Amino acid sequence: MSNHRREFLLRAVFRLTDGSGGDHHYTLVTDPGHSSGNCVILNWTTRKHLAREDTSCILNRLDHPAITVESLVHYNKAGLVSAAGLQKHIVAGLFGISDVLLNEAAYKRVMLGFQVTKHVPPQVYEFLDGAGFLPCQNAPGCWAQEWQGEQTAACSFALCRPLGACGNPA
Repeated sequence: MSNHRREFLLRAVFRLTDGSGGDHHYTLVTDPGHSSGNCVILNWTTRKHLAREDTSCILNRLDHPAITVESLVHYNKAGLVSAAGLQKHIVAGLFGISDVLLNEAAYKRVMLGFQVTKHVPPQVYEFLDGAGFLPCQNAPGCWAQEWQGEQTAACSFALCRPLGACGNPA
């Protein structure tokens, strides 16, 4: 899916440049329009930099054009940030937004990784869980089953509805 208008929306990929000239890519993993005014951003880094670290989610070139080598999602650097603050940075030109969104399959793997890893900052995990952003992994038709293979009760995962996988009403 494209983001030709380079808007700040779910699965948007953006680049921050640090003072030493290094680029750091992030993706927006929650809706910036959430009622709390907060959203979660997540960084990835090349596998060689985190060789013995968290391998809960591995990204590759097919997931986004900005990913040129196998990379690991850096869950311990997940940030709960103000959506308004991020928008101010966009307007000020402090970082660039890609015209391509993180693909949907990669996004699903990233979200499932939040439940696999033990490295998510507590405030980020509490926000994701409390706002219904974590996969339920238990409902017939829930996309999380593609990865986990479990079926039990009705799905309450907020992202199933926008992604249209479960078919449950909002």
